[in-house]
Amino acid sequence: MPKHRLRAKENYIAKLIAAVVRNNIEDFHCKYLSDAQMEELNPLIRNAIYTGLFYLLEDSDALVQHYSQYIPPYWEDCELLPLNSRDAKMYRCQKPNSHTLLARSFMAKK
Repeated sequence: MPKHRLRAKENYIAKLIAAVVRNNIEDFHCKYLSDAQMEELNPLIRNAIYTGLFYLLEDSDALVQHYSQYIPPYWEDCELLPLNSRDAKMYRCQKPNSHTLLARSFMAKK
């Protein structure tokens, strides 16, 4: 595959989604994975999310055609998870910084 130029918007959104994933598997991490294993897993998750976003926006038919075969019939439907109360408190108390301002500007362009 030729060298890919990273897309800032998709990169940032992928990191946001990866942070949600990471926070929601934290108990699993503590119980079953070492910090070294988690350090190796984090970029795999981020890169997979970025790749999915990229192809969803660029060529959604190809993404659906390729990956739909990997969705097993026994997977439960998705559910919307509540924000962790600690995360929600941090978000409410947090003053806007360059990251939150960047996220807001990306979302405003949608």
